[in-house]
Amino acid sequence: MEYGPTLHKSYLVARVREALAEDPRLNELDIQVTVAAGKVFLLGEVASQERRRQAAIVAAEVLPEGIGLVNNLHVARYTESSDVEELR
Repeated sequence: MEYGPTLHKSYLVARVREALAEDPRLNELDIQVTVAAGKVFLLGEVASQERRRQAAIVAAEVLPEGIGLVNNLHVARYTESSDVEELR
């Protein structure tokens, strides 16, 4: 897909990153955004399935028509250690 003067890859990345960081539903700074083959990709790790879903919604809202979105975010899995930690 060819981009016009206002749809450069860096513009799309900046627009999506800004939305992810500033939207009160998410306020997420650690999501990586990249553009390839006419699509915007969200990459990285989020704390919950709900945050993954919200990231896709927020990103889609700011993308121009015709630009696809691929949500490659995954939900972090945390397990508690069975080891007892002793402070001295």
